[in-house]
Amino acid sequence: MFRRVARLLCQQVQAGEGVERMQGPKTYKGSCRCQSVTYLVEGQPDWVTVTHEAPLRSSHASASVLCAGYRASKFEIHSGASGYLQRKSLGEQFQHTCKKCGTHVYEDWLPQHKKVIFPTHLECMKSPLTRDWSAFHPQFHIHYNSALLPMFDGLPKFANLPSHWRGGSGELVQEDHPQHLVNKYQLTDPVPNTTNEANYEETPQ
Repeated sequence: MFRRVARLLCQQVQAGEGVERMQGPKTYKGSCRCQSVTYLVEGQPDWVTVTHEAPLRSSHASASVLCAGYRASKFEIHSGASGYLQRKSLGEQFQHTCKKCGTHVYEDWLPQHKKVIFPTHLECMKSPLTRDWSAFHPQFHIHYNSALLPMFDGLPKFANLPSHWRGGSGELVQEDHPQHLVNKYQLTDPVPNTTNEANYEETPQ
């Protein structure tokens, strides 16, 4: 009996099963660019989304930003909180950035009661050779009506936020029709391939 249990346990470990039960949830470490600020998150996030919200796009100099939401109990600053971390209020969101290198390290999203990290800052994601997407595949898009570019990944795309999030309409939009691009080009067909954006002005939020 005991030999059979031991043999099954060994088979599970060799197959990669049961490891989390034996060792606990996996811990991921993230940091700013200069590594003056580091943090730890435990286990898988409650959700992973791609946001097209203008303030986040601006702070990351990116057309969209991958975000992962964790409960506060699963997040902790590992080093650098007192000397390097500064906080900026954006309504009901608080940005935390490194004073030394300017990296946007994480955010507090008060309506969702989440610490929001950016998976591209995690050590497990920085090298193409060791990149681990297992816990950080995006599940949906938010603020897609503010998208600069359409994204054809087949994921649900919310005009603003899911309905169970405070302030969210739950409205889904077609991935090839971000609303402000529809308004600009009066589209009935998919967004055209154009680079003539010199006079483009984004629709106010």
